[in-house]
Amino acid sequence: MRRLGIVALFLALVGGFTAGVWRVAYVAALEPLARRGQADLSLAADRLTGELQRFKELAVLMAAHPAVGPVLEGRDPAEAQALLRSVADTTGLLDLAILAADGRELAAASDASGTTHAGTAHFERALDGALGSARALPDRYRRRVWWFAAPVFSEAGPVTGAALAVVDVEQVEADWRGDRPAVWFTGPDGVIFLSNRSELLFRARRGDPSRIVQGPDFAAGQVTAFVDFHPRPLAGFDLWDVDGGPYLPDRGLHLQADLPEIGMVAEVLLASRRRGSWRRCRRRRRPPSASRSGRSSSSRPSGGGRSPSPTSGSRGGWRSGRPSCRHWTRICAARWPSGWRPRRG
Repeated sequence: MRRLGIVALFLALVGGFTAGVWRVAYVAALEPLARRGQADLSLAADRLTGELQRFKELAVLMAAHPAVGPVLEGRDPAEAQALLRSVADTTGLLDLAILAADGRELAAASDASGTTHAGTAHFERALDGALGSARALPDRYRRRVWWFAAPVFSEAGPVTGAALAVVDVEQVEADWRGDRPAVWFTGPDGVIFLSNRSELLFRARRGDPSRIVQGPDFAAGQVTAFVDFHPRPLAGFDLWDVDGGPYLPDRGLHLQADLPEIGMVAEVLLASRRRGSWRRCRRRRRPPSASRSGRSSSSRPSGGGRSPSPTSGSRGGWRSGRPSCRHWTRICAARWPSGWRPRRG
């Protein structure tokens, strides 16, 4: 009994030491992964903000264009509409419009003038003399858009209208859709609005989706629950066990960063281990017997007619149940000196 106790104590000490070494090694491997994740997260955020900044500047430039003022004064918008259409086609904007002081569209590249933006966050911001920005999912375009409204000032100083740039969010995502790692951006309501994984769009990052009030950037009933995951904190790292399909890691390191300039939170999930994969060992087809091939027994090798040992010089063989390619090559070379080889595949 005493001997069994000593053995059990020894095994417990070995198990504890092994677990401690594994933990130290795993945490040491997570540190460079976290640094790489921060770099990937910063790169994705910079890419998004850089794309949006380009369209912001375009809205400001259009607000100062000489063709915008006459339209706000009540002149024929035909010439300005042709200009708007040309600029939208050249820059990749979904739409470009001139808004009056009451929010009506006086001219637009999409020929859908008459829509009002009165009371919206981006237009009210522009009336205050600043650049307005907002996300939306309007019925007019039936896709996710980003509004940028730049104020148009009169010569006397007050704001007389705004130049509105409509950005297609799907076009912004197109350059990095499917890239690794998985990145998504959530708004203040916790709903994912942008992601390089289309299956994550309009998922509630937190809270019950049924209790989320409809917002301007998603429709009622469109928000679904986030993928199943279980957080497992380890040494200050936020590890997730995820059940989210083939395009998300089953275990990953979660990182996030606030982006106050666009009012969103950027999150990334990096794979902390590779998905389990089995290496398949294909069994080579055994060569046909000498009787079936029409060859006599005299064609067999010397030494009692025995072929080389299946386990000699190979990592497989009959003892392990996996005859290796090297094993079959030796058999064929001994039995058929003419150069027959087993078919691969």
